[in-house]
Amino acid sequence: MKTRHSLLVLFCCLLFAPLSFAQSGPEAHSNDGQSNFDRAFYDIYMHVASTDVNVALRAADSLYRVSTTDIQQVRALMLIGEMHRRVANRDSSIYYAERAIRIANNAKLYEWQARIYGALSTQLREMGLLNKGAHYLALGLKAIEHIDNEHVVWQYKGLSLQESGHYALEKQDFSGALADFQQAEVFLKKLSESPSTLFMLAQNHERLGLCYLELGRLDSSRIHYERALELEPSPGTAESPVKGLIYTGLGLLDIKDNQDSNAYAYLQKALHIAETTEFPSLKIDVYEALAAYYRKAGDLEAYTKYNDLFLATQNQYNQRNKGYVDEVFTGVEANFAKVSASNRLLLVFSACCLVVCGLGFLFFLRRQRKQRRRFKEIIANLRNSRVYTTSVDPVENIDLVVDDGGEEPVADHPREVVSESTRIELMDKLTQFEASHGFIEKGISIAVLAGKLNTNTKYLSHVINQYKGKDFNTYINELRINYIISKMESDARYLNYKISYLAEESGFSSHSQFATVFRGIAGMSPSTFIAYLRKEEKDVDERSLVS
Repeated sequence: MKTRHSLLVLFCCLLFAPLSFAQSGPEAHSNDGQSNFDRAFYDIYMHVASTDVNVALRAADSLYRVSTTDIQQVRALMLIGEMHRRVANRDSSIYYAERAIRIANNAKLYEWQARIYGALSTQLREMGLLNKGAHYLALGLKAIEHIDNEHVVWQYKGLSLQESGHYALEKQDFSGALADFQQAEVFLKKLSESPSTLFMLAQNHERLGLCYLELGRLDSSRIHYERALELEPSPGTAESPVKGLIYTGLGLLDIKDNQDSNAYAYLQKALHIAETTEFPSLKIDVYEALAAYYRKAGDLEAYTKYNDLFLATQNQYNQRNKGYVDEVFTGVEANFAKVSASNRLLLVFSACCLVVCGLGFLFFLRRQRKQRRRFKEIIANLRNSRVYTTSVDPVENIDLVVDDGGEEPVADHPREVVSESTRIELMDKLTQFEASHGFIEKGISIAVLAGKLNTNTKYLSHVINQYKGKDFNTYINELRINYIISKMESDARYLNYKISYLAEESGFSSHSQFATVFRGIAGMSPSTFIAYLRKEEKDVDERSLVS
């Protein structure tokens, strides 16, 4: 079984959150203000975020506004960044980490410098930037040298070894990862018992369970997964993504052990947590595991459903990571270069800044040209076709087999699951659905659309996958984005509407969801696209005046 990348994303939660709960000594709780802050912080991170990330984000922002010390501001900023990271908003997550590291550096908060560098290491590792991630992990270890409190040092060293284990897992070095997580446990066991310590140990046992699972040592794997479940401190009414990972691992173990009923029960628990917490990486793991379960069970319809969900969620997650690498990382790198160069000679500092600025300007020009080309392509395609769907190549002729019973011909193809007449009927109905703009209806799902078209989700999913060339979510999102682009291009009033109105008009439930999907399809943000449209409109008006 291959290592699932999405199982490797929770270290960032542990790197700064549990450390946030643990204080440097008794003096940390010497006043009610600090205790109230700690309680609010813990409640937002462990409970509110497990049920509604958007509510947690607003609460974290409020916590920042009432922060009175440098440490409180840093912690609140990192909490806000973590909420953005949970929904894969990489640029926002890094932005708040930047603000936090500036405060930590100015106030000489070495402990928090180490934590933030560690969080950045995790972010970069998740995007595949392993060398850069390892660089920031080394900076964190250097910052921890200034700290005398052995409790804090043990925490950070334990978590750093966990991060080293994640790097080994990325390289599929399971034996190396196992050794790192075993060493991490030595440091974590030295800590006094607290919810944050239990949380870290639970995560570590979950990682050990994964390593043993990948190495084929199923009995050892089960021992660690069950130990992780015992240690995980979240209450049943507000279960954390870590518990979702534990249930997923136990489900996969039971699939291997042919204990199908146990596997189903564990995976249903994991699914509930994944869809409650809206943690994209956990959803990817759970959907993939459920697809494996139903494939083994021979349930084609359920397998297709969860395999489609797995592919769609993974694609969206990867697109967000790619957008961040293309548009944000250069600016982050420049800012940290300035911080690290602050103690160098003025001449070296100036030279570095010039190089960074020059490279940044070149990247900016390249991105502008790329966006401009993409804008022209979109507008040209729109004016040529004046349809809201992407073109589909004609279906090749398929030899049909008719049995002696005179039943409807069925395509002689191992992947064909619907008859030719059903396919044609569904394609016609989809064309009508697109023309009527039914895709802008809020809450549209494959089940809802199947009901409207008087078919079932299995047939509909197959037709969209095979003949539209995409999964259901991508199909709907592309229709919506092309629809609103057409509105903006044909009606100049739309260029003055707020992004939230455009999101509502095209069927999206939120501003942020619309912006993310728009960027993934158009290759730029809605505001950038509108700016190009305004410029084009202005150029046309000027040419008209000249002529």
